[in-house]
Amino acid sequence: MKRLAAYMLSAVLLASCVNVPKDAGFSELAELTAPMLSAPAEWVGETISEQSANDRISALLSSPLTEASVAEITVLANKDLRATLYGLKAARGDYVDDASLPNPFITALFIDSPGESEEDCFGNLTKTDIPIGGSIGIGYEILDLLFFPRTLKAAKAEFNAAKYGSVRQFADYAYKARLAFYQAMAAKQMVGLAEQSYKATEASAYSAQALYDAGNIPMLNVNREKLFAAQMEAQLIQAKRHQKMAERRLAQAMGLHPEKAGSIKLEGRLRTPDRNELDPLPIQGVMDRNLELKHRGALIQAAGARMGLSDVMSFVGDVEGEFEVERHDGKYEYEAGIGFELPIFNFGQGKREANRARMEMMAQRYEAAMYSLNATSRILYDELSAARENVLLQRKKVLPLSNKVLQGMQLDYNAMQIGVFDLLAAKREQLAIGIAYIESVEDYWRTRAAYEYLLAGGSPEIAMTSAASMSAGQSASEGDH
Repeated sequence: MKRLAAYMLSAVLLASCVNVPKDAGFSELAELTAPMLSAPAEWVGETISEQSANDRISALLSSPLTEASVAEITVLANKDLRATLYGLKAARGDYVDDASLPNPFITALFIDSPGESEEDCFGNLTKTDIPIGGSIGIGYEILDLLFFPRTLKAAKAEFNAAKYGSVRQFADYAYKARLAFYQAMAAKQMVGLAEQSYKATEASAYSAQALYDAGNIPMLNVNREKLFAAQMEAQLIQAKRHQKMAERRLAQAMGLHPEKAGSIKLEGRLRTPDRNELDPLPIQGVMDRNLELKHRGALIQAAGARMGLSDVMSFVGDVEGEFEVERHDGKYEYEAGIGFELPIFNFGQGKREANRARMEMMAQRYEAAMYSLNATSRILYDELSAARENVLLQRKKVLPLSNKVLQGMQLDYNAMQIGVFDLLAAKREQLAIGIAYIESVEDYWRTRAAYEYLLAGGSPEIAMTSAASMSAGQSASEGDH
C-alpha cells in the first residue's frame, strides 16, 4: 500500500511538471515557418484581430504584389490555413487531457430499512429505531496509473506530430501561392509580348497595304501580312484570358474573397536568375530540418509509447482496484479488492500482432520518406541548375541572335531579296523564341520555389509532383513551338 501511495505521489508530481504550451505551440510554428514564408506568421483572431488583418490585406493589395506580400496575404487571408491553426489548438486540448492524471470513480450506496416492530408488556406494537447505513467506494484503473509516464510521453509526441503537421501545411499553402504568383507574372509577360507582336504586325500590314496601293507588291503579300496580324490579335486575346485566369488562381491560392480578386496588381517581370549558382545543402541538413520526417517520427514515438499499454490491456483488459467503506448499525467495515478481465477465449495475440505490424508499417514509410527526400533534393537541384543555364543561354545568345536574324531578314525583304513568306516565318520564329524565353524563366522560378520549399522542410511528394508537372508543361510548349 505504501509503495502504491508513493507511486501515485510521483505520478502527481510528474503531471504537475508538464508544461503544455499556452499558445498551442504557435510561437515555435512561427519560428519554423519564417524561412519559407518571407513574412511573419500570424494567427488571425489570436495574434492579430480580424479588422487589423483586413486592413493589412487592403494595404498590401493597393501596391503591386511581390513574393513577400503574396506570402503575407496568404497567412492573413487563407481560411484553410486558419483551420490548420485551430486544429493545432485542438491538439493542445488533447495534450492537456492526456497530461492530466485520470480521475477515479466513486460509488455510493445508502440503506434505509423500515426497521422491526416489537410488542411491549401491554401488548402494544412499537417500532425500533430505523437503522440507516450505507457504503462509499472509490475505484481506480490501475493500469492508467502505472502507465501514466508512458501515456505522457505518447501525448507529447502526438502534440509534436500535430505541430509539425501544421507547420508543413503552412509551407504547402505558402508554396502553392508562390507558384501561382510566378504563373501570373509569366502570364502578364506573355500579354506584353503578344501586344508588342500585334502592334508590329499591324504596322507591317498597314505598310504592306501602302506598298500595294503604290503598285510595288502583289495583293497576296498584303493578305499574308494581314493574316499574320489577325493571328497575333487572336493570340493577344488568348494571352489576356490566360492572365486573368492566372490572377484568379493566385487570388484563390492566397485565400482572397472573390470580390477582391480584381484588386490584384502586377508590375515588372520575372527576374533573370542570379549568375551565382545556389550551393546544394548537405543531404543530412535537409533531413534534419524536414517537417515530413519530423511529423512521421513523432507519430512513431507516440505509437511506440502507447504500444506497451496496449499490449498489456490486450491480455488482461482493464485492471480495476477498489476500496470501500461500509457503515451498518453504527459499525464500519472496510473492503479492498481488484478486478480484471479473465483471458479465456481471447488472449489478445491478434491485437499485439496488429500493433507490431502497424509500427513496422510506419517505420517502413519513414524510411521511404527518407529515400524520397534524398532523391528529390538531388533531382530538384539538377533541374534548377539546368533551368538556370537554359535561361542564361537564351538571354545571352538566343535572344540577341534572333533579333539580328530578324533585322537582317527585314533588310533583305526591303531590298526585295526575299519574299514576304520568309519574313513572316522569321517573325513567327522570333515570337516563338520570346515565348520560350518567358516560359524558361517561369520554369526556373517554379523549380527554385520547389527546391527552396523542400529545403525549408516541405513534402518531397508535393515538390516532386510540381517538378514533374513543370517538366511536362515545358515539353508540351517546346513541342508546340
